[in-house]
Amino acid sequence: MAVGTGGSMTLGDLMKMVRYESDTENDPHISESELQDYVNLSRLDLYDTLITRYGDDYFVAKATLTTNGTDQEYPLPNGVLYDAAPAFYKGLLAEVRALGNPVSNQPVWISLLKFNLREKNRFNLMNQALVTGYMWPRYRIFGPNIMFQPLPNSGMTIRLWYAPKLVPLGDYAAVAEDWGGWLEYVIVDAALKCIQKQERDPTVLAARKGVILARIEAAAQNRDLGEPNTVTETQPGEMGGGPYSGGPFGGFGPWG
Repeated sequence: MAVGTGGSMTLGDLMKMVRYESDTENDPHISESELQDYVNLSRLDLYDTLITRYGDDYFVAKATLTTNGTDQEYPLPNGVLYDAAPAFYKGLLAEVRALGNPVSNQPVWISLLKFNLREKNRFNLMNQALVTGYMWPRYRIFGPNIMFQPLPNSGMTIRLWYAPKLVPLGDYAAVAEDWGGWLEYVIVDAALKCIQKQERDPTVLAARKGVILARIEAAAQNRDLGEPNTVTETQPGEMGGGPYSGGPFGGFGPWG
């Protein structure tokens, strides 16, 4: 077994480190399959922590779908659809391709806004539906689907940016990425699970896990030291301000 590049480690090495940290090298009550599950659960915990706080800095996948003019809901990427795009976990951005420079004929991408659940039927009334042909749709993720409101025209190209699902490690030689140097969290958290099963005092490892988590929260928020993160623009007028969904001119704009 060998350590991967950039601080990454194989599943076998992670399991070996977990046994070392929990002093369970010779414990027959913690099987190899059980320890593998602990490592994968701890990886998911770290993955979810990084995504919840700073997902767009660490994990990004893309998928493109085309509307048919009939359906408002489309399935999210599942590893098979949309040219086998990775399975969807949490969304980051939805954007629509619009007509760009008429001279170069290059398309541009316009960010779409989300709609609140209470706004689902906002454009069903006749006086509001009259303008939907000139509006960018809004979107919302419902279970395994993404919904657009109002009904998008046929032939619209919509691109999703999202955090993909974490693939569990199933082979000793499979490599776990270090994710900015935070694999220590996986080792300590999995070791804590081993100690808890043995009903031993978890105080020391629990405190160490807390210290590592605090370091992650302090350091992971900005991977680019040259320029800090900024607050998202929320004022009306930018990519969908005004009373209607995002169009480039106060809510209105041509389809792309």
